Amino acid sequence: MHNSNRQAYNDALLITTAFSDSDSAAIVSLVQKTLVIDNPKAVSICKQKKPIFQLLLQSSTVLSDLKTLMNDHISLSAALMQWVAPSQQQAGTAAVQTITDSLQSAIDYYS
Repeated sequence: MHNSNRQAYNDALLITTAFSDSDSAAIVSLVQKTLVIDNPKAVSICKQKKPIFQLLLQSSTVLSDLKTLMNDHISLSAALMQWVAPSQQQAGTAAVQTITDSLQSAIDYYS
């Protein structure tokens, strides 16, 4: 996941023109229909598995990976949101915040 995210981030750095309203709406809609739904579900499952990770002495690894995922999310989101049309900024920011809050809850849980 980290490698895919970093590739997307690197690709986003190559963008030089703001997205159109329709492209912005499509991107935000895709994130709302996928990551905004799937990320909190995955975080919930990750939290449920904490006793297993503790038993296997892997909680610190999970926490480290969650922090990496959060950093990846924040940097990619910032790289993309700067190009989202003004008409979609509020929805895009809300989607980013939902994912951020979800990941932060897992980080807090494992800390």
